[in-house]
Amino acid sequence: MSEGKALSVEFFYEDPPNGYFSPEYPIIGGTGTNFPNLAKSTDDLYLKIKFLQKLDKVDAINIIFSGEINITFEREYTDEKKGSKSKKLRDIDSTETDTESGETYTEYERKDAKLDKKDVKAKIKEIKKEAKERKIEDKLQKKLDKLKEKEDKLKEIEDKLKEKEFKRKEKETKKKVKELRKQQKKSKSIDKDFKSKEQEVKLREQEAKLREQEAKLREQEAKLNKKNHKTEVEILTETSSLFKFSQTLFDNCNSTFEKGQTKCSLP
Repeated sequence: MSEGKALSVEFFYEDPPNGYFSPEYPIIGGTGTNFPNLAKSTDDLYLKIKFLQKLDKVDAINIIFSGEINITFEREYTDEKKGSKSKKLRDIDSTETDTESGETYTEYERKDAKLDKKDVKAKIKEIKKEAKERKIEDKLQKKLDKLKEKEDKLKEIEDKLKEKEFKRKEKETKKKVKELRKQQKKSKSIDKDFKSKEQEVKLREQEAKLREQEAKLREQEAKLNKKNHKTEVEILTETSSLFKFSQTLFDNCNSTFEKGQTKCSLP
């Protein structure tokens, strides 16, 4: 039986954590464990099974050999109704006798070489060390995950601050645009007032010129009256007509300037 080579090993916990083995224990692997076979040799496999037998949580160990030879170490039940179990699995080194040959052997006997107790203890110590390292790695991974979570939260806060800053700048820009439009409106009003005053000055100049023309007309009228010996009534009539003419001319020009034109024509 020792000539068969171990292909895989199955383990059964009385309360498996999420269907997997806890990382604090060394895992050999095999069917039902979702782990690869970590046993490097038959010696290594033997020692790991010896170690697993010491764990109270292990219900059974099933070793599958080539040639369809299976060896199972199950925990024995003392009372099936209460469900109580013995403290230890049946030992891997327990002996049995072959009914045909009469030869006595252990269920996992090795004819090539047999490790002494010191080597077994050393191997078990090594396995415990590996288990501890796995536990440390698991803790480090958890810390790394927490750091990643913090990093994500910081990124989220940073994005919110950027959004807040953008909104603040947008608000300031809108305020500045509003102020500029207000100033432009005010500037246009001032410009309009300036143009009105400029037109008023021009109208006054035109009015002065018209009065000057009116005076010249009166002077000409006097000369004509003297020359032609017109009667007083005729002079008054003509003077009135001239005054009306000048008044109409002034009104026409005033209306023209109000419309924004700078020249006016005679009536």
